[in-house]
Amino acid sequence: MNIIHYPVSDEPSTLLSQEGQDVVVSVDSSLVSTHQITLPKMSSTKARKAIPFALEPHMLDDINALKFFPVQQAKSATWEVLVISKTVIEKIEQYLDGINGEAISVIPDFMLLPYVANKVTYHESDGVVIFRNNYLQGGSLPLDVFNTLHNDKSQLVSASLNYDPSNKFSLFKANNGHWKEYLDPWKIPAMLVTVLFLFSIVQTLINNNALETQLMQLSTSNEQAFKALFPDVKRIVDLRIQAEQKLTKAKALKANYNNDLLHKLSSQSNTTIQASKVTLKHGKLTIEAIK
Repeated sequence: MNIIHYPVSDEPSTLLSQEGQDVVVSVDSSLVSTHQITLPKMSSTKARKAIPFALEPHMLDDINALKFFPVQQAKSATWEVLVISKTVIEKIEQYLDGINGEAISVIPDFMLLPYVANKVTYHESDGVVIFRNNYLQGGSLPLDVFNTLHNDKSQLVSASLNYDPSNKFSLFKANNGHWKEYLDPWKIPAMLVTVLFLFSIVQTLINNNALETQLMQLSTSNEQAFKALFPDVKRIVDLRIQAEQKLTKAKALKANYNNDLLHKLSSQSNTTIQASKVTLKHGKLTIEAIK
């Protein structure tokens, strides 16, 4: 693991001892600021949007020129927030491009110290102390100032500066909003939801295919019945409209048939009577029965 401390004083060519080696960029604590803020109950999305404005009175620079990295404490409305200038981020990107390197992580230097709950971990070198007092809280102070502020030795843990691969935080990643322990309880529910979602999609596709097959079968059956009823129709364009047109014509023919003279005679005559004479005189039709 090759740790590059930014800002750097050496030439890039002297920093990488081996080509392709994993690179971790450790940003000087003086370039970042850390804060804690407690917000009213709201969604994480709204909280992330509100945090820059809530911290604006404590910022020396315009909040639009800063990048905010908020992390919510477990089961709490308190957020830890790391703030760094966007210009510094851009310069680090340019630096890495210059050495053709890709950092596996970019973190403030105090995050090279282990995080110990309810303790302050520290590393002293040349009269300067780098310390870490929470997951996203820390910095650097002169040794005498640090000793004055942290005089309870039972709360101090001396440690060396090393990168912990299990640390998921990075200034160049977008997924810094949650600690690993927040995500772990949701892994199984998330997998179950995903499986159910996929099963639902598959079931929907199966149902759709079955319905399409039934629809095709019904369409074929209807066409066959239509052709049997109306064999004179050679081309089916719209089965429903053509069927309605044929039914309308059939109703009209039935009405004409009901008004037919022979139909009326047959409906009004006694079927046991035989006609012997039919006379038409002065527009009057007379039928005489056999006596």
